[in-house]
Amino acid sequence: MAPAALDSSVFFDPSDLNDIDAILHYDDVPKHSTHVCLNCRRVETPDHKLVPCAQCKSVFYCDVVCSNENWLKGRRGSLRHRDVCRFLRRSHKKRPAMQAIARQFPWMRQTYDGSYTCDRYRDSRGLFGCGTNYGWWTTPPCSCDDDVDYISGMQLLEDEPREERQGWLLPDDEIPWLDFESMDIAPPTAPPNFEHNWTSYYEWRGLPLRSPAALLLHWPLSTYRLLCQLNCIPSDIPMQRRRLTVHLLGVTRELDLLPLFGELALLIPNTDIELVMFGSGVFRVLMEAENDEDCIASQPYAYTYTAPDASGGSTIKISLSDAGPIWGDQEIHIPSKRPDAMIALDANFDGCGQWQLALLASRAYNIPFAVTESQEVNIDFSMSALRELPAARKTMWAWVDLNEEEEKRIRKTATKTYTWGLNPFMCPGPKPQALGGGPMASNGFEFIITTGGADEDADPVKLKKRGPLLDDYM
Repeated sequence: MAPAALDSSVFFDPSDLNDIDAILHYDDVPKHSTHVCLNCRRVETPDHKLVPCAQCKSVFYCDVVCSNENWLKGRRGSLRHRDVCRFLRRSHKKRPAMQAIARQFPWMRQTYDGSYTCDRYRDSRGLFGCGTNYGWWTTPPCSCDDDVDYISGMQLLEDEPREERQGWLLPDDEIPWLDFESMDIAPPTAPPNFEHNWTSYYEWRGLPLRSPAALLLHWPLSTYRLLCQLNCIPSDIPMQRRRLTVHLLGVTRELDLLPLFGELALLIPNTDIELVMFGSGVFRVLMEAENDEDCIASQPYAYTYTAPDASGGSTIKISLSDAGPIWGDQEIHIPSKRPDAMIALDANFDGCGQWQLALLASRAYNIPFAVTESQEVNIDFSMSALRELPAARKTMWAWVDLNEEEEKRIRKTATKTYTWGLNPFMCPGPKPQALGGGPMASNGFEFIITTGGADEDADPVKLKKRGPLLDDYM
């Protein structure tokens, strides 16, 4: 999935930023600032220095005139800065913990403004670009390059999957191998005994910290992290074989990385995992594959993997749902057809209208549901969607008969307190930004919407917004 951005209706109109993509191709030591005035969109230069908001320090202005105008009026109908400043101020305090996560890796570089980047490092190793030649590292082209023919999951339109060397494009000792037999190396032992941070995970996986694999592995590791937070994964190896069905919603970028989700079979021992992907990216790649019955996307399972016995012998099967671009699984009303959990990565929860049906199903049927966001402010603005859920039930689900307990869970959505914090398996950041909006990293923040289980209907507990602290990485 592409990194989620702040809702354009709240902060900016992307059509204003035709030159920003070029600015955001960062170097280890940027030659110029990446800041842009939030009000007039003027780019900072050596001769024109911008000043940060005195309160949140997350957005920048040309002068007090631009600052006051944006504070009082906003821009082109967007929210006034006064309406978001308090959220950004709180989020800004998490920068030190995010920086500590990035400092675990020797290839991350801190820029002049405290953000972290590794674009130059990736480019030096041939891992920065768009197209099939870049294996699993392929990224969407910037908006200024209209000639590149790219869709998420384009490798699924091929007839044969790529081997791990072809996908990772790394030296053998930097690859998190899944084909242990062919490589004649020992797999990691089950159950996983690492702490939830990159350094401990790398040690369990036998990877040197010089490996940039975390820049891609944050997708399956964030999925694992959310399943742990939802209590879907036992701490010990289960005595009896388990089945775990997970719906992964809002999928786009993940389609380029299906083999990486084989990692879940190592992380969740003695379990048959079925991962069903939904979203606009899935819908588009299935449309492209409609007339090619031999390509990977046309198969019943786009990816399968079996972990070694020493790692717990789990299996994972990934299927692409043909339900359409928006999740709305009609089988959700049949108890036996419901998933064990629902996950969304870099959900852009407030910026998309696809989440109401998923929220209704999760709340009514007590299905564990958690998401990651790239910026904490996205979570703050998602509260409006949660408060409006009882009204959505009367329109979008008017035809659905619910019992009293199910109705009660939907009503409590508007008053329930929620848990969120930093995700220790985020893509190392915070990333440099032009317009600010609080510290940003792909899969940077975890947000628990429905925990599931018997305690879901209990009185709300004290709100917890804490993620990993700086001391956790010292």
